[in-house]
Amino acid sequence: MRIAILGWGSLIWNPDRLEHDGRWRTGGPVLPIEFSRISPDGRLTLIVDPVHGSPTVTRWSLARRASIEDVAADLAARERCGIEDIGTVDAATGAHSRSRFPEQVGVHATVADWCRRQRLGGAVWTALPATFEARTGKRFSVEHGLSYLDSLRGEPRAAALEYVRNAPPQVASPLRRAFTADPRFAPGVLRSGQEGAMQVQYLEIVTPDVDATCATYARLHGVSFSEPQAVLGNARTAPLPGGGLIGVRAPMSEAEEPVVRPYVLVEDIDAAAKAAQEAGGEIAHPPMEIPGHGKFAIFIQGGIHHGLWQV
Repeated sequence: MRIAILGWGSLIWNPDRLEHDGRWRTGGPVLPIEFSRISPDGRLTLIVDPVHGSPTVTRWSLARRASIEDVAADLAARERCGIEDIGTVDAATGAHSRSRFPEQVGVHATVADWCRRQRLGGAVWTALPATFEARTGKRFSVEHGLSYLDSLRGEPRAAALEYVRNAPPQVASPLRRAFTADPRFAPGVLRSGQEGAMQVQYLEIVTPDVDATCATYARLHGVSFSEPQAVLGNARTAPLPGGGLIGVRAPMSEAEEPVVRPYVLVEDIDAAAKAAQEAGGEIAHPPMEIPGHGKFAIFIQGGIHHGLWQV
């Protein structure tokens, strides 16, 4: 049975060990989505929210497992939540999880109708509840959401802002539109305590022993690495503090040698690459966009590879 996994947030750019076919297709069911949940690490995250959400065309990927129960368990493991927080529709039998989520009015019917049109056997999605009011004592609104984001400092702020920026372009909720227009959240704007700071956005490790390297880091730091990500050269990734990623991949050609290459977050990658060149660096790879992740560039100075990254 072909089962869809629905996505609209970090599941798309950081699926971790989710068992799926690696493609996030556009044209998923239209669901009410908004940044109305505060995650345990402080990020303001996207959820299905019929009260505050805006109609959003979601994305979807095909699961590698063939039963609704197994796919739901995989998604729960990735989300680090209970199976009771995963929404399900079985188009073949008509079974669904609607009774567990009475507040998600119309969501199950929308998903079931979409599955029938796509000739899919079913679908699963993350159905975590809104927590903004419980965490802040204020009812969710665009104004309160932006004030909450602006109150964050250091790594929690960087991670929270990156999450909003990384959301797919289809997410055009009121908070996302207000966030994009607000100068407080423009890339490169620093808050108190951040001045002069450097942040590694992507740490790339090129090695012929990908699985062994991932296993070592997993044992040392307790992290989980994703399946190979095609857009990152088939790198297996794990999260870094501050919202970045570590990526471990094999050489892409016989000529490519093993290397550890940090990519430092910059506000304007074109200007940063030009400045690096003017300072004596040799541009090895000009700025290029990676869909869903931002832009990167590489320069060499003193025989060392240096990376730049713009989100």
